[in-house]
Amino acid sequence: YDYMKNTFSKVFTEKFKGITMISDIKSTLETDGFTPDSLLIYASSSPEGSYSFNQALAQRRAMSAKELILSTFPQLQEANIKIESRTDDWSGILQTLHGDSTIPYRDEMLKILTDSKISNKEAALRAIPHVYAFVRTNLLNKMRTATISIYLSGNVVESAASAVEVPAE
Repeated sequence: YDYMKNTFSKVFTEKFKGITMISDIKSTLETDGFTPDSLLIYASSSPEGSYSFNQALAQRRAMSAKELILSTFPQLQEANIKIESRTDDWSGILQTLHGDSTIPYRDEMLKILTDSKISNKEAALRAIPHVYAFVRTNLLNKMRTATISIYLSGNVVESAASAVEVPAE
C-alpha cells in the first residue's frame, strides 16, 4: 500500500502481481474443484503518525482487500471472511533489526527503539535524518500490508500479501 492509503498502489496492481496471484489462486481452486470455506484478511499499517489514524487506515486496508476477494470469489459469503487489523508499534522493525546484523544504522535504530525513556520513537528517529531516511525507504513500507489466507475445510491453502510503497511524486 502507498503511504497513508487504503487502496492498492499502482505498483501493486501493475507490477507486483498481487492481483495476478489472487487470480491464479482462483484458477487453481476452480481447476481442482475447490471452493474456499473461509478467508482471513490481516491488514496492518506502519507506526508513522497517530495511532488512531493508523488503526483506522489498517481497517480500511482490510476492507479494500475484502472487496477484492468478494469480487474474485462471488460465491463466498461475506460472513465467512474474517478481518483483523493492527497498527504496528515498532515491534516489527525491532524484530527485523534483531534478526539481521547487516542492516545499515542498525545500532543507532536499536538504541532508540529499545530505550524506554524515549516515548516518541518516530521523532527520535526523525532527528537523525540519514537513519530515518533508511527506515522510511527500507523498513516502514514492509509494514503496510494486507495478507489474505484462504481456508479449505479449516486448512490454509494459500496466502497472498501486498507490501508496496510508491515514493511521492
